Amino acid sequence: MHITLHQFAFAAVALLTIGSAIMVVTLRNIFHSLLFLALAFLGVAGVYLTLSADFMAAAQVLVYGGMALAAGRMRGWLAGSAGAQVATGRAVGALLMLTAAWTLAQGWR
Repeated sequence: MHITLHQFAFAAVALLTIGSAIMVVTLRNIFHSLLFLALAFLGVAGVYLTLSADFMAAAQVLVYGGMALAAGRMRGWLAGSAGAQVATGRAVGALLMLTAAWTLAQGWR
C-alpha cells in the first residue's frame, strides 16, 4: 500500500492531537494540562490545514488559542487561596440570583 506525504502528515497530526487530548484529561497539574490543551488545539488546526481548510485553521488558532490563554489567566487568578475562590463563587452566585430576581420582577417578555 502506497502512503502519500499528505496522508502521512494527516495521520501524524491526528495522532498528536489525540495524544494531547488524552494528556489534558489525565494530568493532575493544571498548567501542564493547559499546555497540552493548546497543543491539541494546534493539532486540530493542523488537521484543518491538511484538509485545505485554511480559514478554519486560522479561526481555530485565534479563538481557541485565546481561550487557552484566558484559562491560564483564570488559573492564576483563582489559585491564590481557597478563601478567595469561595468569596468569588459567592459573589458570582449572588450576582446571578440578583439578575434572576430582577428579571422575574420585570416580567418575562
